[in-house]
Amino acid sequence: MSEGPKNEVRSPTMIEVERKFSLKGDSERKLEEVGAACLQQKSFEDSYYDTENYELTIADHWLRQREGQWELKSPPENRDAESLTAQYLETSVEDEILSKVSAILKTQLVVTERDSETTDRIADFVKQYGLKPFAVFRTDRKTYSLDGGFRIDLDETDFGYRVGEIEFMIEENGDIAAALQKVDAMAKQLGFASSTRVPGKMHSYLQMHNKAHLEKLVQARVLYEK
Repeated sequence: MSEGPKNEVRSPTMIEVERKFSLKGDSERKLEEVGAACLQQKSFEDSYYDTENYELTIADHWLRQREGQWELKSPPENRDAESLTAQYLETSVEDEILSKVSAILKTQLVVTERDSETTDRIADFVKQYGLKPFAVFRTDRKTYSLDGGFRIDLDETDFGYRVGEIEFMIEENGDIAAALQKVDAMAKQLGFASSTRVPGKMHSYLQMHNKAHLEKLVQARVLYEK
């Protein structure tokens, strides 16, 4: 029997603290000037799933499949919602994803004898409850690292949007306020700071492809107007 994508690897659930910035022609030069090291270049496809009423994303839960790997981004309990720097819990652990998604949808995976033989319970859940992809796009990414645990991603999508991200990861019970200060200080040091929110890839995708969905997320204060 062929095996599907694995999501059983146990690793600590981490909080991603991320500041987006407008990607300009001199962004890479600025990174190189401060000693940033280019770690890798890669291309990947993301498929984001939700119900027809957008119950997951309205609750700020983002279920995606990236190159066959299921991942979930969700808000941490002690998030600073007013910060221009985003904060999300990230997990690829199957049980954690199913628990969080089931709680939002007020349901659970019904396992049949046939289902129990499959290795991808998330795919079974998605099929069982009719979750559909609402956004599918490919990203070309160049990743840099900086001393202090910072990662900088320079992204360009197949729908023409370019954006940069300064990222700092902390454990689930880590000090979010301290991490926010570090990321904001790094953004200023690099000259990437902005006084307003820089739209992410999803905001721009929905602006182009599904404005009704975007409006619901703006009303729910999950995403913000430009």
